[in-house]
Amino acid sequence: MSGGANEGPSGYSKPVHADELPDLQNGTGGLTLNLANGAGSEYRTAKNREEQAELIRETGATIAGFQEVDIGVDRSGNANTALDIARRVVGPDGQEKSIINVHLAAGKEGAGLREKQLQFLAEVARAEAKGPPARELVVMGDFNDSTENVGKALEGAGLHRVVGGKKANGDNFDQVWVSGGLDTHNAAQVKTDGVSDHAHAGYAIIR
Repeated sequence: MSGGANEGPSGYSKPVHADELPDLQNGTGGLTLNLANGAGSEYRTAKNREEQAELIRETGATIAGFQEVDIGVDRSGNANTALDIARRVVGPDGQEKSIINVHLAAGKEGAGLREKQLQFLAEVARAEAKGPPARELVVMGDFNDSTENVGKALEGAGLHRVVGGKKANGDNFDQVWVSGGLDTHNAAQVKTDGVSDHAHAGYAIIR
């Protein structure tokens, strides 16, 4: 757990358990979690759904962004689960912040589409910064790529990484990127303890 808005990215890939996270105090807790519906039937059971819910409760997150959700799919009992969302919240300072949840194209075959998706996110970040009104921005989710590649697109648009390690593997695909005006002093990779096929969920307290 590490990192203020002006600090470098070292230490962000050290995972912690949910019960090790600090209290929110007057912040907004944002969590990105891959629900693993596409990874196997063991992740689609009622028991695992409850364990996923418990993980979210333990983190104290007030906003959760999900990936690998099912809508009207037989394997999930035709349930309507969460869509990828982009939602706005008003923080304790009374200023609007934009929060975007993403699940980018996966694998080598998806590299071209993923690059276009990142370019679009960069355009959104620039637009949010410009306004009117100008808004601080959080982009979080399953990027299916290394933080180095994601950074090539997003850093030029004024975003910096607060969650996600440097290694280009699945343990670091769940990332959180924010604009420079946000205080994200408490940010961490949270161990999912088997409720997802992703080892970590991304978590940040946003002020």
